Amino acid sequence: MPAEIDQLKGYFSSNNSMRWACSVCREKRGVVGDGGIRFDKTGNLWIIPYTEKGERIISIIEGELEEIPHEMLIDRSKETEKFQVDMETFNKDFEKCIMCMNCRDMCPVCYCLDCVFNGDEYLPKGDALLNKVFRTGSTTMPRGKDLFHLIRMYHVSQTCVGCGACEEACPQGIPLTKYFKGVSERLQGLFSYMSGRSFDEPIPYITFLEDELKEAED
Repeated sequence: MPAEIDQLKGYFSSNNSMRWACSVCREKRGVVGDGGIRFDKTGNLWIIPYTEKGERIISIIEGELEEIPHEMLIDRSKETEKFQVDMETFNKDFEKCIMCMNCRDMCPVCYCLDCVFNGDEYLPKGDALLNKVFRTGSTTMPRGKDLFHLIRMYHVSQTCVGCGACEEACPQGIPLTKYFKGVSERLQGLFSYMSGRSFDEPIPYITFLEDELKEAED
């Protein structure tokens, strides 16, 4: 932790003190440490106790203390429920992608040993792309980065845990967690499934149940 107050203020301002993936997490566990410290937008310093020891530390601080304003106590865990994907926003966010595939490599649930993106079938380049056009007369499927992210979203949507590792690995700062967590929560909700909840709970797409998704029959 920086020693000087100005450095501390700059640290929290630049980092917002919490990753987005953590701020919207629904499975929060025990906090780390006895308290938290941060600055708000007006420059006020807030010291927040997490444990009884943290309460004792605050009790010896000189000066007048006040309660944390209610508007600062915001539950962001349901933000992903409100998130709606539209192609205009999708294209704007993902046009920055440089196809480094760091998101794929850092994803804890993307485990294929033989990835389809390592060949030319899904991401044809150069002569391979021209040959595909010559063979078929045209090509209508989305190419390049759009296809890469859409297929990844399809592959990991039922197992995504919303950890945010993909977003942290992205050198372009694309808000990947927002997209992947938003889609995966909806899909997992259809099957009453939560990735990582239990080792004994089968993954929906490798399990067939005759009585599921009855609403889709209409």
